[in-house]
Amino acid sequence: MGDSVIMGGTWVDIVAPAPATEALAGGWYGALMALLVILVAAVVVLGNRPRPRARRKLRRVLRASLSQQRDARQACRRIVLCLREGFAQPQLSDVAFSARHQPDWQQFLMRLQHYCFAAQAPSPDQCRQAAIDALAWLARRGESR
Repeated sequence: MGDSVIMGGTWVDIVAPAPATEALAGGWYGALMALLVILVAAVVVLGNRPRPRARRKLRRVLRASLSQQRDARQACRRIVLCLREGFAQPQLSDVAFSARHQPDWQQFLMRLQHYCFAAQAPSPDQCRQAAIDALAWLARRGESR
């Protein structure tokens, strides 16, 4: 226990400091909580970026077209909105790819625009293929400028 010392005419007990292991245990809990907060923040921030969010929405459109829950023309318009969000561009014609892929991108945009505005609604298979192609274009993130 502590030693007794006389200070100012009264007896005072000197309490020994806590062992180092108990002091470190509190530090570990604090560090662990800080790490947990950082991980949760990273998941929230990284999971909410435009491309992953657009991919999730496109997968929902694809599932809806597979189960034929949505009108094909409406689904194609939804694909356009998802692509705009994923590339963070108000106009898809502003999205640029490498010279090798740019003609394919322009052809895909023309086909998608045709599906959205033609008098004849696209078939569910055409809509499904457009969603699959849109997912592939979003996956080419490093190639878009």
